[in-house]
Amino acid sequence: MLKSQPGQQSTNNILGMNLDGERFLLVYGSLTGSIYETMTAPVRNKDSFTSILDQLSIEADKLLSLVQAQRLPLPDRVSVAITGDYDNETGILSSAEDFPELHEVSIRSQLSMRFNLPVYMEQKANSGALAEFLFDKCKSIRNLIFVSQEPDLRLGILTDGKVYRNPGGTAGNIGSLSSGLYHPIHKTPVSYNQICSSTGMLRTIINKHLQHWEHDVTLLQVIQDANQGDPYALESFVEIGKILGQCLAGATMLLRPDVFVLGYPACLLGKNFEIAVSQGIAEATGLVDSKLPQILASTLGVHLPELQALAPACAAFRNSEKTS
Repeated sequence: MLKSQPGQQSTNNILGMNLDGERFLLVYGSLTGSIYETMTAPVRNKDSFTSILDQLSIEADKLLSLVQAQRLPLPDRVSVAITGDYDNETGILSSAEDFPELHEVSIRSQLSMRFNLPVYMEQKANSGALAEFLFDKCKSIRNLIFVSQEPDLRLGILTDGKVYRNPGGTAGNIGSLSSGLYHPIHKTPVSYNQICSSTGMLRTIINKHLQHWEHDVTLLQVIQDANQGDPYALESFVEIGKILGQCLAGATMLLRPDVFVLGYPACLLGKNFEIAVSQGIAEATGLVDSKLPQILASTLGVHLPELQALAPACAAFRNSEKTS
């Protein structure tokens, strides 16, 4: 396992992690956002924290062995984007829907002990907002909201260039709100997560057009169909975009952001989806023209998850430079 060495000089390299209930994404990168090596692995998300940490350590060893084989310097810090309700002040993950066995886990200190390196960690939506601010076209925008869809619909809020947080790390968790719609058979309320998260979008589209796609179609395949002009896909994403806009209406009126940045995978859908989201906000708020926030797709694209992994450490480093 990776251990810092006495007197070891800073390499400014990062072992980045993007963790959710579907997979580990590990990244070897730099404080400038450069990505040199990546590795993904499935996760047994219903295991205990100790078991998950052991899985993560094994995968990290594989990545670092590859780094050492190329005679690259070992990282001197760990950066983590984590799903769930993560409290940045205490370093405790109180809960995560896609890690059902994780409750009140001192995750930051446990990772620090395991890797013997300083650990910088943010909730995934916050990491997305930081990635946009640090590495994308939003560098000059002080007030932005990042719309995260994986694994749940969640907002990362940046006000005056700083991440908004609350005790317990529950801020921005809008996906659990009721959409005002009801399941056609069970008559139960449908949450925004069930429609606008990455999993929810795919399920919504398949249920609407059961005969149009194979049962094992992926969301990326449906997005590709939409970008190639498939009318069923286009219609579905416009409807979802308007519902997402309605979900964002409250944050629009409360925070008045300059821009909402659509994260992965909505960022792959193009202008039609952005327009649909804007229309949904306008219909719900009554705002028009210049009073509406901009809706922008992240241009980080497929590299967004990797840059989310690096962003917490990069942001901490830049803040330390400003105060030194």
